Amino acid sequence: MPTKPARPCRYPRCKELTRSFDGYCPEHRSKRQKEYNENNRNQEQNAYYQSKEWKKLRVMQLTLYPNCRVCGEFATVADHVRPRDKGGKDELDNLQSLCKTCHSAKTAKQEGRYDGAYGRKKQLQNGIYNYRYRRFI
Repeated sequence: MPTKPARPCRYPRCKELTRSFDGYCPEHRSKRQKEYNENNRNQEQNAYYQSKEWKKLRVMQLTLYPNCRVCGEFATVADHVRPRDKGGKDELDNLQSLCKTCHSAKTAKQEGRYDGAYGRKKQLQNGIYNYRYRRFI
């Protein structure tokens, strides 16, 4: 199977060629992520998710429940069932283990966004759309 052609980095005035999924060369990928965290994220939430308390709680959740609650794959995200900004507590009863795909779908549904995966605009309805199995759960 042919490889994806290399393209110039998306960072302004960078001419390095890359085949990365996000379009940034390794040097600018970390710089872009840092800029995003500083400017686009809620700073209070960003500070919380970097705290020792959250990291300890996250590891505990993923150790107790290593599989995704939705699809059964290996979980990488400890997610609040009821979001903190809507009154959810930081307790194991309010956490669930999810894989990255299911967490992204759940977040898109909660925030009312469209999921543009595969170039389609599919509004999530009646549950979480699992792209691994191409169906709603």
